[in-house]
Amino acid sequence: MDNALMKQGPKRKILLYVPSLSGGGAERVSALLTNGFTAVGDEVIVAVDYLNTDHPHIFDKNVAIHVLGRAHGKSVIGLARLLRREKPDVAHSVLCLANLKLTLAAALNGQLSRVVMSYHGFFSSEPQKLSRISYLLTPILTRITGATISVSDALQRHLLDEHHAAPRKLTRIYNPVEIRLCPQAEKDNPPMVLACGRLTEEKDFSTLLRAFALIESKDAQLTILGEGSLRPALEAQIAQLGLAGRVHMPGYVTDPARYYGRASCLVISSLRETFSLVLVEALAHGLPVISTRCGGPEEILADSRTGMLVPCNDPTTLAAAIQKALATPWDAGPGIARAGDFTTQVAVAEYGRVFDQIIARQRSRPRGAPVTGGSAIPKSRS
Repeated sequence: MDNALMKQGPKRKILLYVPSLSGGGAERVSALLTNGFTAVGDEVIVAVDYLNTDHPHIFDKNVAIHVLGRAHGKSVIGLARLLRREKPDVAHSVLCLANLKLTLAAALNGQLSRVVMSYHGFFSSEPQKLSRISYLLTPILTRITGATISVSDALQRHLLDEHHAAPRKLTRIYNPVEIRLCPQAEKDNPPMVLACGRLTEEKDFSTLLRAFALIESKDAQLTILGEGSLRPALEAQIAQLGLAGRVHMPGYVTDPARYYGRASCLVISSLRETFSLVLVEALAHGLPVISTRCGGPEEILADSRTGMLVPCNDPTTLAAAIQKALATPWDAGPGIARAGDFTTQVAVAEYGRVFDQIIARQRSRPRGAPVTGGSAIPKSRS
């Protein structure tokens, strides 16, 4: 991290709770934040329900990781004990279910005002029953805890309008994205269209397949990185559209950067997205990007110089945009510059402002004052 951005002043003690160390986007974000705060001199304690041995490397080697246990009750009790023992200045939860469990643990210790929750997905993308229950409790959780972070303006509007989050406790901070640039490889010939994401309804790869079948460049290939429950249905659709041999689904890959180097463009076909880490990564690699108007990507693609936006569930318009990306020279400069707005340094500074507000509140509260409520959290800058 740039020395010019090193934090000055007292060291903060931060507890970060993320349920697992899987390879999902929110887990990657938690690792970047943890390592970023560690780099500026803060003490970060990480709590997880269980370890995923495929991804232990994502945290700085000096960060202590506390394993709480898979059972929800056990992990809540473990969190409560950890909060009581460590007495962090701030306790931050990542993902919806984690918000509920950390709030319960903090309530057992009278530390609710130190909790900073974060939402990374829309309600419809929450697969687990308990996660959905947690989401439905948003009006209560956002009012009894210290602050809440959403990762895009689209998600913030969702939380306010549909789930009645406390406006004065809510702020938007974009996700940090770690850019690992690979040496530019020879672009695939025939050209390759790239898509990334779980094989679920919200990613709407069905529309992407229909669009791909319509493009004029019949020699082009489509690669979809990701795994999920819709694989059999998508494979059947590939066969029905006569795309066998032109569409490849290699499954989940830990580092998609090598695909960016070979791809001709990236496509986001989702019905809803709160952000899109892969979109920012593709911009950083100089790729043309086509995305549906599905939320977060609209904010990242701030103007037509950084990418093309199309309606959701519209294979004809999507096909035309893909064909244009394949046939037209692309100025990579604006996209590369835009990707630079989503660095870890920027996110750490913005999270730090929220955390410092929480800490200042603790120090100014008279003895015996209630631990809930508080003033507004200042808006982050993008």
